[in-house]
Amino acid sequence: RLVLDEIISRGKQPHISYFGFSGTPKNKTLEIFGRKSEHGKLESFDLYSMKQSISEGFTLDVLQNYTTYRRYFRLNKKIAEDKELPESRVKKILVKYVDIHPHTISEKTKIILEHFISHSSKRMGGKSRSMLVTRSRLHCVKYKLEFDKQIKELGLPFRCLVGFSGTVYDRDSHMEYTESSLNNFPERLTQENFKDPQYRILIVCNKFQTGFDEPLLHTMYVDKRLQGLQCVQTLSRLNRAMIGKSDTFVLDFVNEPKMIQDSFQPYYQGTVLEGETDPNKLYSIEQEIKKYNLFLDKTVNRFIDKFYDERVPDEELQPILDYVVEDWIKLMKDEREMF
Repeated sequence: RLVLDEIISRGKQPHISYFGFSGTPKNKTLEIFGRKSEHGKLESFDLYSMKQSISEGFTLDVLQNYTTYRRYFRLNKKIAEDKELPESRVKKILVKYVDIHPHTISEKTKIILEHFISHSSKRMGGKSRSMLVTRSRLHCVKYKLEFDKQIKELGLPFRCLVGFSGTVYDRDSHMEYTESSLNNFPERLTQENFKDPQYRILIVCNKFQTGFDEPLLHTMYVDKRLQGLQCVQTLSRLNRAMIGKSDTFVLDFVNEPKMIQDSFQPYYQGTVLEGETDPNKLYSIEQEIKKYNLFLDKTVNRFIDKFYDERVPDEELQPILDYVVEDWIKLMKDEREMF
């Protein structure tokens, strides 16, 4: 107390400066550390924007692969109905759920597990982690129990963890749950144990949505209304860059793309994909490529046969590609660039 009184009595010192660092400054932050612009508005003393950080490779753009469940469902349903596309690309489990507004935790758990198994689990050399953001602590409990049930039924080689504060009473089961009782270890170990390869999915409500630094986080499933600062801070859990991590993915069950984009606008001039991807565009691209006459259908078929034959070494693939490259080199410079 005496030291504090002495500091106050001396007043402001000209050789001492205070700096505040924040990726998502609140109004109070700007009031304390900001300076007035020529237009009379408070602004940061210096700015290192999200856009610049992304362009320089220090963080990843979490909006680049943001999609709503409605859009994701339509895309996969369209692919499944397209008889010309290879069956291996058809998301059979997803298409079983004709309702594009999944309400029950059981349905959403199936969708999340299917996506994680088919896509996210393979990212970053099979080391990637995912986070499910829920709307309440009770939802955390319900999801955790359902995930455990379905993971066991499917015999999957990984487990999930849960993160929330306090004790939750479930009126349906008349039981009380805590983070530690559901995870079967002390709460203080949740963050560290999430690095263990056996744990791949973290289910949260408020906890771990801010300040949680885990570069292995690649995918986020959102089942909670997000807006403004909370939205930016939550989705930004994915933006940590590391070797082997080139992108992120967000599958949102409840929010609209415009609301998400508007939330990021003050911090970063990002973009959200407009509308779903049209699989028919594949055929348009195919026709454009064929105009260059660099290969025949039989060349492609020969390559595919060898590519999917595990007995064939990679060395046998290269000669097929070499012929295509040789013909490409013979094209005019502008044609090569267009190709």
